[in-house]
Amino acid sequence: MATREIKVLIIEDNKDDYFLIDMLLSKSKTHTYNVSTCTSCTEVTKYNASMFDVILLDLSLGDSFGVHSLQMLKANYDHDVPVIAITNMDKRLALDVLDLGAQDFILKQELNTNKLETCIQYAMARYNILKKNQELSYKDSLTGLYNRNYFDVYIKRVLNFHSNYTGNGAHLLFMDLNCFKEVNDLFGHMYGDEVLKDVGERLRCLFKESDLLFRIGGDEFCALMRDVSKAEVSMLLKRIVEEVERPFTLVVGDSFYKVDIGVSIGVANISSNVVTANDLIQQADCAMYEAKFSRQTARSNYKFYDALVMA
Repeated sequence: MATREIKVLIIEDNKDDYFLIDMLLSKSKTHTYNVSTCTSCTEVTKYNASMFDVILLDLSLGDSFGVHSLQMLKANYDHDVPVIAITNMDKRLALDVLDLGAQDFILKQELNTNKLETCIQYAMARYNILKKNQELSYKDSLTGLYNRNYFDVYIKRVLNFHSNYTGNGAHLLFMDLNCFKEVNDLFGHMYGDEVLKDVGERLRCLFKESDLLFRIGGDEFCALMRDVSKAEVSMLLKRIVEEVERPFTLVVGDSFYKVDIGVSIGVANISSNVVTANDLIQQADCAMYEAKFSRQTARSNYKFYDALVMA
């Protein structure tokens, strides 16, 4: 009896090879395979990024060959999914693809149900182990948010995806806490860390699951928001200010203290005019500093970079 459904995308431009793989998977006695197909690595953009558990990639497609096929797949499919390379060439080509991040490979002349299933199960298990280890290295130990290492990786992926994207925009938010130094000076870094953890929790509650939150150092946070309008971002900025300005309670010995801080936020829009990650970071950073130094007596403020350019 089948244990669970596994969603598979087969990228194959040879109909006979596709039907062979589909037929072999249908003979499984342990799993049900929900199979989708496309004929090129550019065609994968029609699929939702979270649809598949594994991708079977032919290395000799009409528009790409060998390692170029995997590179094109990564450029057009903005999601981490275990990839199995399928080839009728020699193993050296497949090994080159493994070096670029594919989880496994199988030769077409060796295809059978047992070997294909074993390959899929191994690739998914290996991918999950690698992902768990990677997540540990990408998490901030204090807040549990993503750290600067993952920010540097993810922002490049987002820019690559949005270079050909025509939907709603994406935005980078840079957030720097105001009056936080006074907390450390008055109560010590241990209590300052408690405030940072609380800030992380408050921010986490405001963003969608599809948004990514980072603590990139000290009292600096940032967020990458996908497929949102400027009006939606503006509404969120007001809520961030409200949450961060809500007093924090510190318990020091037998005493309770209310702590007030604020936040300065700079927003940069990810558009076709943004060429590199450094461009985007500099824009958000510039807007954040403008927000900080123009807030006067206010505890918080926010600015959009494009508004500064047009002013």
